[in-house]
Amino acid sequence: MKQLALIISGIVHPVLAPLLGCLVLMQLQSTSDQNLTGGEFAGVFVLSLGIPLAVMLWLKQTGRIESIHMGVARDRRIPLVVAAATQVVVALLLRWKGHQSDIPDWFLGIGLCLALFAALLPLLKASVHMAGVGTLQALWWVESTRHSFNPISGLVGLMFAAAVVAWARAELKAHTGIELLVGWLASMGCVAFALWF
Repeated sequence: MKQLALIISGIVHPVLAPLLGCLVLMQLQSTSDQNLTGGEFAGVFVLSLGIPLAVMLWLKQTGRIESIHMGVARDRRIPLVVAAATQVVVALLLRWKGHQSDIPDWFLGIGLCLALFAALLPLLKASVHMAGVGTLQALWWVESTRHSFNPISGLVGLMFAAAVVAWARAELKAHTGIELLVGWLASMGCVAFALWF
């Protein structure tokens, strides 16, 4: 069972959530002139995924963290702060470029979530895997109200994904139940807040 949990944790990796949400938003806005150009998407890719991964690998290479899996709470602080900062920078750059769509707000919500997780580290190690699913659930729900589509099938699928991810992370003893719940609920709250306000 541990092998299955490792596979699930790898497939549903939270580092992919920002780009996946961006692609969902671009699809929902397919007729809008507010979509990202290829060059802008490449920049988003580098900032939101490339830089945080490069920093984690550098921290591991220099011995500042034990593992890129960040199983120990102290290993999470710098990667979470860097990832939060890059998400906020993406949001600010897209606003500066004149994007008035939900895409900048999506990245801002993720940045807020990661900053909150970094601030909570002295208390608990909120699950970033659950946050990956939670942010997508919030995005799907908010966008269903804006684009008038029935969110039920997507939300049911994402609830199933949340349950599977929670099982996998618990099976690996990566998080306690409260850390899984906080990661999931806090991420939904941060993204919904950023998209609504």
